Amino acid sequence: MIRFRGRPLKFKKPKELLKLFEAYLAENFRYVKNEDGTEKEINLYPISVIGFCNYIGCSRNTLCDYGHKENFSDTVEAIKSVIEQFTAEQLFTNRNTAGIQFILKNCFKDNWIDKSIVESKNTNVNTTLDINFVDKED
Repeated sequence: MIRFRGRPLKFKKPKELLKLFEAYLAENFRYVKNEDGTEKEINLYPISVIGFCNYIGCSRNTLCDYGHKENFSDTVEAIKSVIEQFTAEQLFTNRNTAGIQFILKNCFKDNWIDKSIVESKNTNVNTTLDINFVDKED
């Protein structure tokens, strides 16, 4: 019997992938002291799916493939949800939101859609048709 085997899985367990995501987040955030001595959390760069993929050394497609595996689906969904939350929160803190809206509409299509409804209430259609018959002379 011939068995087809693909490349071995890069991540054996969902917890391994989740720990890498937590490390990705921890590496991105820093605490700095304000002038009044209080600490403030800042992020060094935006959190993104592609940023996480680059951090763990895989492609976006590979992460999506893991999302289709039964034991990894919840973990990948949770990771994407955190990234979506971070992206959506940027709408409140940034002045220029066009790029953020683009990312939300194209990367998180299920929850972010532009929808326009067009209603037409014109029910009267008036048409005039004039027909002229012309005798054909030979």
